[in-house]
Amino acid sequence: MVLKLKYVTLCGLGDWRELKEENESLESFNARFSLWSTPYFKDLEDLNNIFEKKGSPTWQEQCLTSINLSLKFFKKSEDMNWIINNTEYQGLFLLKQMGRVEEAENKYNSLLERKRKYGNNTESIEYFYKLLMNKGV
Repeated sequence: MVLKLKYVTLCGLGDWRELKEENESLESFNARFSLWSTPYFKDLEDLNNIFEKKGSPTWQEQCLTSINLSLKFFKKSEDMNWIINNTEYQGLFLLKQMGRVEEAENKYNSLLERKRKYGNNTESIEYFYKLLMNKGV
């Protein structure tokens, strides 16, 4: 389950905030790009009718937007430092693999502090870190 969740949210790709324009409101983004969070529809014509009522682009236009947003996102993530700075599990893994153990420990402690500050569960990342650092689980 954790692996599936981490795969889906690889580098934050499941987080739409990564994809909207810098000064764009979430409402504006949702209006122009809601292809992947639409209600039930019978067929693609029905989907375009739903979008037309909302004043959104067609599914074809949104599909092209999806491709462009993905390319833009993955272009950013080509940089190893971007991945280290903008991910949790992946960044920790890369730091460990590169022998930057102290940086991995600092990143881990920072992640724990942030998760606890916002009341998020830390069990998953604690377990991952123990395995990563061979701390005998």
